[in-house]
Amino acid sequence: MTKKIDYNAYGFRFKGDYQYNVAGLSAIGFELIQSSSYRWHGLHRGEKDVYIFQYTTRGYGAISIDEKNYQLAKDDAFFVRVPSNHCYYLPNHSSEWEFVYFTIYGEEVSRLFNRIVSTHGNILKFPINSEPITHIIETLQKIDAVGIKHGYESSSCAYTFMMKCLEYLEYGLQKSNNYPLPTIKAINFIENHYQ
Repeated sequence: MTKKIDYNAYGFRFKGDYQYNVAGLSAIGFELIQSSSYRWHGLHRGEKDVYIFQYTTRGYGAISIDEKNYQLAKDDAFFVRVPSNHCYYLPNHSSEWEFVYFTIYGEEVSRLFNRIVSTHGNILKFPINSEPITHIIETLQKIDAVGIKHGYESSSCAYTFMMKCLEYLEYGLQKSNNYPLPTIKAINFIENHYQ
């Protein structure tokens, strides 16, 4: 991974019904799984009306969605609703699965999730330096350094993630590169000042 973060997981429960009306951050983490006992089924969880985005940074994982199987390699992500008929796990042929995840909820998240999945499906591909993934990594770094203090900050993180996903899926895929911002600035400067 380009930016160093430690393996960790964080969960949030803030007061305020407004998060359900817009967006809220339920959990975020960076994990390395090496046990074949790792398995989560979307119909057997205690959560309701949450949306899980999980992005593979290294190794291999797998997910079954409505009886269709997908292998998840580096740069592959899935985006699913809980509850729904899906199961993600470490398959027998994989020794490890490293990933970041972002679990969110809220009426606006639900609407935007449906828009993403109806157009792009549950399985997505993002470069590591794309805005949605950078947002997750930066949020993890921020939480590790100073935490998230209240529900408004949590809502901002969740809603920003959804906007960055939509922006990348609708406009970012049209770009010929996904370089970091300083590199893009350098390229633009060279192109504008070639002489």
